[in-house]
Amino acid sequence: DGGGSSSPSLSQMQYYVDGLKKAVPALWDGTMKQLITEFGQWSYFYTGYVYSQIEYAVQREDTRIVYCHVGADMFVRDIYTGTNRGMVFVPVGDAADRSPATTRTDIAGPLCFAGDYISKHIWMPPLYEGDEIILLHTGSNAFGLWSRHCSRTIPQVIGVDRTSETLTVMSPRRNPYLEETSSHGILLPWEEPK
Repeated sequence: DGGGSSSPSLSQMQYYVDGLKKAVPALWDGTMKQLITEFGQWSYFYTGYVYSQIEYAVQREDTRIVYCHVGADMFVRDIYTGTNRGMVFVPVGDAADRSPATTRTDIAGPLCFAGDYISKHIWMPPLYEGDEIILLHTGSNAFGLWSRHCSRTIPQVIGVDRTSETLTVMSPRRNPYLEETSSHGILLPWEEPK
């Protein structure tokens, strides 16, 4: 996929594999000694998800606009290119119980420009301030591209091991400019972290 195109679905990947088996049988018979590919985006795409609470919710004519805690800061490529990577939005908690009634919904991010929309014109149960949502299929081109626009703090990353049913904090939420110091409690931009 070249790393920059939209991720293929499983059926598209199977179609691709079937074509490769015909065109390059050495990939499967063990005679090929080296293969270099660029499948990073596809490999990680399904492995990540993002949790957010709805910060604000407003009704504009027939569309519900909900603002969550991530947007162009985390999904830089998606928002600035207008590419739909195939994220799936799942309401959780009380919001999930509001089905089957749905409303046309735009999901907006927190940044201060009119283009910070993760998705537009999707059908979801009505969402309100404080509701929770999970964004599936966010494992690639997200956390690694985090933008510090408006000095936004990098979100916490939690690893999930489904086999052992454990959670591990992989990267705490932090802002290097707000580390505690012994002198005044705030690390200023020109100071070095300890």
